Amino acid sequence: MKVLIADDEKMMRVGMEKEVKKVLPDADVFLAASGKEALKIFDEEHSCNSLKSAN
Repeated sequence: MKVLIADDEKMMRVGMEKEVKKVLPDADVFLAASGKEALKIFDEEHSCNSLKSAN
């Protein structure tokens, strides 16, 4: 499972990441400091998934 956390405060991102990892230890967690960065990460990960599915 992939989880994307977006928050402008680093402490919040890191704290949420730790909580997600407690519940979902195998999750791939991505952190973004802004909405723009979150969209970039989403687009990159979505593109990778599409390429993997095509094979």
